[in-house]
Order: sequence, then C-alpha cells, then structure tokens
Amino acid sequence: MRWIKLYTNETLRGSIRFQLTMEEQGIWFNLLCMAGESRSPGIIQASPGVGYPVEFIAAQLRIPKKLLENTLTKLAKQERLTIDGKGIRVINWSDYQSVSIKEKKYRQTEEKL
Repeated sequence: MRWIKLYTNETLRGSIRFQLTMEEQGIWFNLLCMAGESRSPGIIQASPGVGYPVEFIAAQLRIPKKLLENTLTKLAKQERLTIDGKGIRVINWSDYQSVSIKEKKYRQTEEKL
C-alpha cells in the first residue's frame, strides 16, 4: 500500500487554505496521490520521461480540462510543482513521505553508535 503524509495543522491552517479554492485543494491532494502511485515517486508520468496529456489527467480526476490547467498553472506559480514534457514533478516530494516509527527508532540507535 502506498501512502503520502499530510500534516493536519498545515493542511487545515496553512497557506493552501487561503491560496487555493476547495476545488483546487482537492486537485492538489489528488495530484499528490497520483505522484505517490507513480513508478517514479513524486513525478506524475505515463512512463519514465513521458508525461501524461492534461486531458488524460483531467479525465482521471473527472474534472474539466480548463480547471486542471488553471490549477496546474497556479500550483507551478506557487512552486508546489513543476511541469514539462517529462511529467509533473512535486517539489519537495520528500516532505510528503515519512519513515515508520520502527525505522525512526532504528535510525536513532544507529546515530548513537
């Protein structure tokens, strides 16, 4: 099972609340999920180096193409993602990842040695 990390406080009270409409927030969260499912985590693409057409993503999300295009432009201006022919790359992807509690304990033990 793949997953992404979202901080509750930042999600409820952070800049995304006033910078994006509810529709745009929903699109952003869905794009994060798509980036998490990718063979290249953090990059939404059909295959390595090949981006999906906007029409395809809009159809997957069941939203109008224009709404997706406008949201992608806005997210790029906010430096949340970058877009090119190779795909949509989530900036700071590692911020949406986490290590398990067990792994954290292991890392802390290793650091003490």
